Amino acid sequence: MNGSIECPTCGLWPAKGHTDASVLDGDGRLYRIGITSTDEEECWDSLNSLQSDFGLDLRLVIPEPVTQLDLLVHSALLREMLVLVAPSHLVETIGGIAFSRPRPHHYACVLARLPDSRLRGHLRTLPPRDPRQLQLL
Repeated sequence: MNGSIECPTCGLWPAKGHTDASVLDGDGRLYRIGITSTDEEECWDSLNSLQSDFGLDLRLVIPEPVTQLDLLVHSALLREMLVLVAPSHLVETIGGIAFSRPRPHHYACVLARLPDSRLRGHLRTLPPRDPRQLQLL
């Protein structure tokens, strides 16, 4: 393998007032991005920008607790993006080993690298949303 990855991956980790994102592109380069996702329109625009910059096959990787609460995840599922879920304890353990003082963008970086690592078996795929289902929140 020449250092390239299967397809671009974006790790998302909640931070105070925004979401930290780290995108690992197809050539293995890492990009740090801050995303504001306070409403559905901002989420849609952020995902549109990410897909424009990194491709329509961009995968999202999120920590387990975010799955039901995050508007960004909801918007990604409506866009039929692949959303992978990682156990938070796994990501926090790796972050604690890799960084002396892990910050949200460090965790986002760990998440972005998981799908193409030996630990990919710990990830699960979120099923797409049923378009007939109403969002209550």
